Amino acid sequence: MRNLIRSVLLFVMAWGGVAAFYLWAGAEFLAFAQVLVYIGAVSMVTLFAVLLTRPRDQPDLVIEPPARARAAAGITIGACVAAVLIPAIWGQGLPATDRPHPPSAVLLLAGGADGTARRRPPDRRLHSHRRPARRRRAGVHPLIRRTGGRAMSPLHLCLIFSALLFCIGLAGALARSHAILVLLGIELMLNAANLNFIAFWRYGPPNAGSGIVFVLFAIAIAAAEAAVGLALVIAIYRHRQSVRLQQAAQLKG
Repeated sequence: MRNLIRSVLLFVMAWGGVAAFYLWAGAEFLAFAQVLVYIGAVSMVTLFAVLLTRPRDQPDLVIEPPARARAAAGITIGACVAAVLIPAIWGQGLPATDRPHPPSAVLLLAGGADGTARRRPPDRRLHSHRRPARRRRAGVHPLIRRTGGRAMSPLHLCLIFSALLFCIGLAGALARSHAILVLLGIELMLNAANLNFIAFWRYGPPNAGSGIVFVLFAIAIAAAEAAVGLALVIAIYRHRQSVRLQQAAQLKG
């Protein structure tokens, strides 16, 4: 039981890291939605599900030999998927420059659809001494690194981080037989997909807002999926007194 609660708390930290990524990318509203939905709602529902499905005669989880083999297989599959995704991302010719920072949600609400109606014109006197430096640095992002003659842009880093997060969630979903941990692994994979949407939105065309729309729908669907999945886990526990997937074979043909 202690291991399950610690796992949920670690997932809360991971969801907080995803919210920090949204904030860094300029999607403040998505960061607020991530904190509100995942950290504020999904984590609490998961903790209640963990406490309601606690075995009465088994204080801690016992790791059996089949569980060890399943964990080894899940970690191996996750590592193989990472070995395929990371070189594929590294070999792509992604944009090596950063586009202008997208307008924040506050500017969009205050200025209109494009966030520019009520902006004050910048004071040219304050920025006149910075023009030569900006011209020298034009088209070069400060986070770009060159390795072996290839420019590594922040988009590469974002996609590699998303791939690692996806592989961790995949390994967790395949390695464990506990239904709650499997659901948490799936949620981690969905968060990795959302990171891809925001990364391409951040470094894509300037006025493309489709990435934020997709992530909003994904967060809403993932929250509903987590609620329904945890309700099914509690219902199975009431009938079977177990949350092991091997013992939930009612729908098996």
